[in-house]
Amino acid sequence: MVGHAGRREGRMKDIVYAVRGSKTMYEMTWAEVDELRQKTKTVIVSVGSFEQHGTHLPMAADTLQALEIAKDAADMLAEQGMMVAVGPAIPFGVNPGAMPFPGSVSLRPDTLKTLIVEVGLSLKAHGFSNVVLLMGHDENIPAMMVAAQELVHEHGMRVMCLNWLPYLKLHEKKVLDLKGADGHGGAGETARMLARFPELVSLDVALAYTPPPAPPRPELPYAGPPLLGGGVYDPAKDLPGFAPPAHPGIVGDPRLANAEAGEKAYRVTAEWVAEVIKREFF
Repeated sequence: MVGHAGRREGRMKDIVYAVRGSKTMYEMTWAEVDELRQKTKTVIVSVGSFEQHGTHLPMAADTLQALEIAKDAADMLAEQGMMVAVGPAIPFGVNPGAMPFPGSVSLRPDTLKTLIVEVGLSLKAHGFSNVVLLMGHDENIPAMMVAAQELVHEHGMRVMCLNWLPYLKLHEKKVLDLKGADGHGGAGETARMLARFPELVSLDVALAYTPPPAPPRPELPYAGPPLLGGGVYDPAKDLPGFAPPAHPGIVGDPRLANAEAGEKAYRVTAEWVAEVIKREFF
């Protein structure tokens, strides 16, 4: 396990990390944004959350990870001569199931939809008429899609919603050598946070949780949730019944995480995001 002193040493020297050239709008002055909008009309807006991620990860974990994917994808496109702006991240999402945990903030779906639309219209006013809404938290997807419809049909924009998780799941278990269930705050998320934000990860207090086996049910193709590429959306399952102190608020064993696996996950995910943007906007 990694303690506070070890975390402050930063990333392990034997891991090769991407060299980022793309600045986010958070880091820019208005003059830099003015220069950027002369070069591209495409912007990535990450839609994250502010919620508990167990006893070892920060509340902003979803937003931070989504921003990293956006920056990496922008860098990959820039290497191919295609400029994309990394815009503001929306740091709040729809996460009522997290509310038993102190500090979590949850928006109503309609509030998030309106927020995305207002951000999109602001960006359009500055010349960014192509918007990539990048999923940073699963329960945001329905509101993201409705916001995209409104921006396209009522305001003449081009807007896409990208859910990268099904593609990542094709690779993640192999990279992490996972045998059991893994999800919110588990080894996958922890690995990605270790890769880029080791100072925010407290593995020394991490707790594992294995959900009880589900009752046997008939296997049906594509009968899982849209988050994982399925065709069945059941909002009741957004309320998992997690509550402290009996439940740590995660699924999986974060102690199986390592920074190298997290870096590989970012690379795989950003490559997919970059290829979709390239196909649709260039």
